[in-house]
Amino acid sequence: MGILLLTMGTKGAEISQTLSLMVGVVGCLLTFYFRQSETGTITLRPRRRWILSAVPLVILGMAAGWWFFIHKPDINVTDLVAVTGGNGMHDKSEAWVALPTEGDITVANSGRDRLALILRLVNPAKVGNCVGPATLNVAPIVDGKWGIPVTVSSGEEARLSLAGVERRAGARVIVNMTDLACVVDLTVAEAILYN
Repeated sequence: MGILLLTMGTKGAEISQTLSLMVGVVGCLLTFYFRQSETGTITLRPRRRWILSAVPLVILGMAAGWWFFIHKPDINVTDLVAVTGGNGMHDKSEAWVALPTEGDITVANSGRDRLALILRLVNPAKVGNCVGPATLNVAPIVDGKWGIPVTVSSGEEARLSLAGVERRAGARVIVNMTDLACVVDLTVAEAILYN
């Protein structure tokens, strides 16, 4: 289960935090309910039992309230992302990734301020090791302002800040390859807006 959560990226982190809260509360309840006295019998005063039951239930209620009323679920925008200049890329070539600005889901009206972006390089040639050693320099652009660039490999998640977006957001991607004869294509494997 842990491996599956790791492969899910940001969504896996949210799920594991929620599950760990529930497991922790249940573990505390079991510890207090089944505490044994020196005689070997299980003892717990009725009033303490009520208090020890109420506190974890209040915590669970607060967590459920946060999850359903305050928490904003992630938005998958993979199919809405546009890539410009992603075909036939050489070393130091640039491509541009644009997030949706029109339609039901846009960056500005989503209420999310972060982007988890997984980019993939594809080697169209039948031979050569172009994808493995290549790196991608991904720099977010929010309303024309450049953000802090992140360097990732093909298939690795890049987490970008979109804080303060009002109209449009995207990213500039520069491919760095060790073999100058390599030509690769850039695709978006996953794009998730989250908080």
